[in-house]
Amino acid sequence: MPGELVIGLLMSQGHAYYRRILSGIAEYAERHPHWRFVSAEHVIGPPVRRLLQRVDAAIVSIESPAWTQLLKRAAVPVVNVGCVVPDLSIPRVGVNNQLVGALAAEHFLQRGLQSFGFVGHSRFLYSIEREEAFCKTLRAAGCSASIWHCDYLRSYDNTGRKTMLDARVKSWLSSLPRPTGILAAFDNWAADLLQFCHEIQIHVPDDVAVLGVDDDDFYCETARTRLSSVINPARSIGLCAAEQLERLVETRQRLMKKDVLIDPPGIAIRQSTEILAIDDADVVSAVRFIRDNCHRQIAIADVERVVNISRRALERKFVTLLGITLGEEIRRTRLERAKRLLTNSRLSIADVARQSGFKDFRHLSVTFKQKMTVTPSQYRQQFCRSDSMQSPALTQVPARRA
Repeated sequence: MPGELVIGLLMSQGHAYYRRILSGIAEYAERHPHWRFVSAEHVIGPPVRRLLQRVDAAIVSIESPAWTQLLKRAAVPVVNVGCVVPDLSIPRVGVNNQLVGALAAEHFLQRGLQSFGFVGHSRFLYSIEREEAFCKTLRAAGCSASIWHCDYLRSYDNTGRKTMLDARVKSWLSSLPRPTGILAAFDNWAADLLQFCHEIQIHVPDDVAVLGVDDDDFYCETARTRLSSVINPARSIGLCAAEQLERLVETRQRLMKKDVLIDPPGIAIRQSTEILAIDDADVVSAVRFIRDNCHRQIAIADVERVVNISRRALERKFVTLLGITLGEEIRRTRLERAKRLLTNSRLSIADVARQSGFKDFRHLSVTFKQKMTVTPSQYRQQFCRSDSMQSPALTQVPARRA
């Protein structure tokens, strides 16, 4: 039997993102009864220094350069689950922020929006990466984004309790064209934007559509307008961090060799982005019919009857206004519904297929393999909020060096 392994956990417990990481770590530890966890308040000081002197390894959220120096002196295996400080010499396990930004841009583009904004911070790595990918995807579509940076913030708030925006953002909101789609780098900022929009009588989502990141239930479900959000696979990050830590301990290494990034599973769509900014009644009617009936096995002919124009004319409008064919929109909408059911319900895969408009389990599986490169079962194991003992699909990239 292996001897006891003492693992330090140094991250905020007041933020939903970190609590979900901790749940993933605890889930992995179920298979390792010799692991024992200790923690301290996530503030550099004597308690943290004493903790690092008595642990065998640590999982830490690095949120300032001072943490890097402290962990190097500790000389124990370390896995970083933070994504705040750029150019770290310590690799991290985290979400693929490039895909987060790309998903957000595609979400807005699919709704016909032509004006865009981004709210974030120019010094926080997660915000930098999400902004870069968001703007890159928009540029590829011939668009650009107006940027609001919260650079007046002096430090990173790891509790999520402080309001991260102030009233100065109102003038920026008022200056934007209508309608505009705004990505906020995480849900706290997005919830603040929704409140400010209400205060200056900007209608959401008709005037401004707002999208956050993390899918934090507290912000998404209690916001004045229920908030759409890119899902952050925090539980999978926790599982992976624990797995990587075990590997470091077994190989007697101090640091991972590469960053390990986990793809976000998709977007939790709520009221704040339920907009279709297209000045064409036929296309709007067609898209609404598809969204309302994607749980049924609808065909292109069904959509054609609803809008009462020829298939050829409707196809031409779809390609011109949305950049996709009518059939592609039907398949995309079915797939998005299937993804939501897989991650947010305990329905069998066969029932998910039926309730997403697929003919059967086989057609759902073929579509998932083509579009997601995994089977529906693998997707559920990777990203479901319910219990999962499987390791997530990973992307490894070279670690940043100071």
